[in-house]
Amino acid sequence: MASAKIYLNNSSLIRKTLINLKSPENYSSISRISIEHNELINLRPLPNKLFKESKNDADLMTKWRKKHVNSFVTIFKPTVIGTKKWLQDCYFNNSEDIIFFVETVEKVPFGHLSLYNFDFSKNECEYGRVTVSYTHLTLPTKRIV
Repeated sequence: MASAKIYLNNSSLIRKTLINLKSPENYSSISRISIEHNELINLRPLPNKLFKESKNDADLMTKWRKKHVNSFVTIFKPTVIGTKKWLQDCYFNNSEDIIFFVETVEKVPFGHLSLYNFDFSKNECEYGRVTVSYTHLTLPTKRIV
């Protein structure tokens, strides 16, 4: 899936926010960003380790990647082991890459999106790696995505 650019302001605040979102004080209760668009949805950041709430995220990412394998620029056979390796090697220690799981208010994830390739000298970043799964969603939630 192709990425697109987002324009940013206040790079030091954004850097600090990214670090705080990926390294929560309490991995048992990860913060969510609520967004209202016809109905309420949440963005839950994927932290820098798979633990408690995020322990099944690699499984979901793999499942959704398999479902939409031809929608991505790089095509390969997704596996949970491969997803966990990518998270460990490329995501967890990258302070300028963040994945948000999109969830219902009941905390049921139905997709994810990423912000990455931050260029603070130009005040921009890219967004992409977007997947959506309609399983277990109500009709109004489907209209949002």
